[in-house]
Amino acid sequence: MGNRNDKILYYDCTNYYFEIEQEDGDKKYGKSKEHRPNPKILQQFGCQKFIYCSDAGLASEDNRYLNHFGERAFIVTQSIKKLPAEDRKWALDRKGFKRLSDDTPVDIMQLGEDDKQGLYYKDEPYTTKKLHKIKYITA
Repeated sequence: MGNRNDKILYYDCTNYYFEIEQEDGDKKYGKSKEHRPNPKILQQFGCQKFIYCSDAGLASEDNRYLNHFGERAFIVTQSIKKLPAEDRKWALDRKGFKRLSDDTPVDIMQLGEDDKQGLYYKDEPYTTKKLHKIKYITA
C-alpha cells in the first residue's frame, strides 16, 4: 500500500484504549487513564517522537504543557458548540480557508463540485498562560 512513517507514536487518549504486542506474539488490550505515553511503551515501539491525541476532556493545560517538549506534540479535538463565543464565531466564519494540498486561499462558498472532495483548513495562533498554540478548523 505504500510506505508509512512508523517512527512516530500517536498516543490516542480519546477512548483510553491501547494495544501492545507482547514478546509471545499475543496482543494485549487495555484501558488507560494515563495522559501521556509510559516510557516503556515508547521503548517497546522504538519511538522517540510521539503525538498525544485527546478530546477536550483530557486536554488540561498541564497535560498540553507536558506533551509539547522536545519530540512531543499534541492534538486536541474540541466541540465547536463548547467553544467560547469568540472562538466559535471564528470557527464558523467561512472566510480564511486554504486548500491543504497547496495552502492556496479559497472561498469555500464558491467551490465547484470537483473541489468539494478536497480538504480545507484555517489556522490561527493563540497563547495561553503556559503555551503558544495554533488552533485549526477543517472543512
